[in-house]
Amino acid sequence: MKKTVLVVILILSFYRLPYARELLTDTLISCGDFIDSLRKENGNGEREDFLAKEQKLTGPPNPRYFVTGFGTAYFDNIGTGQLSYDFFLGRFWQLRDGFSIGISGEILTEFEDAILFDATAKALYYPFYTFIMPFGSFSLGPGYLRAHRENSYGLLGGVELGAIFSSVFPFILMVSGRLDLLIELGGNRGLPLPLVYSLRIGTAF
Repeated sequence: MKKTVLVVILILSFYRLPYARELLTDTLISCGDFIDSLRKENGNGEREDFLAKEQKLTGPPNPRYFVTGFGTAYFDNIGTGQLSYDFFLGRFWQLRDGFSIGISGEILTEFEDAILFDATAKALYYPFYTFIMPFGSFSLGPGYLRAHRENSYGLLGGVELGAIFSSVFPFILMVSGRLDLLIELGGNRGLPLPLVYSLRIGTAF
């Protein structure tokens, strides 16, 4: 009992000293600052984690991607009435949200009389990220056409409108319609300006 009373008296005496009070106050302030810093760090971490998840859900998975696919096509103005086929492959780089540029190669043929090759630079625009994302594109580059045993080459320009379905299947599905026009610079210029209409289905990865 006497020992307990003596310990209590010593603690009270120590607390009455100015140095002891200052030391205790500094300790409490330091603990408070430490707790505040932990809360702040944790809050920032949660915010960064939330923003990362939001970007993953709403944005494209990679700033670089391939696009490939095929479709049916129809040559106009060259005297070929048969159904043709369109095969394409492209590589794209996303510059900012909703806008990409890239290069694309394409082969269109009906496996008998007409075949068209092109390699174009392409701009792809998709205004917002939703379950179904509409997009539009414009392309321009060299093209080569062989039809009726005549060769023609020049600049191939194309416009394309379609939609991207990002959550329907385990892969990204792209459906679009495209119009190509070959502006002839050489070869048999007696041929009329070739037009090509295409319906395409493809994927991006």
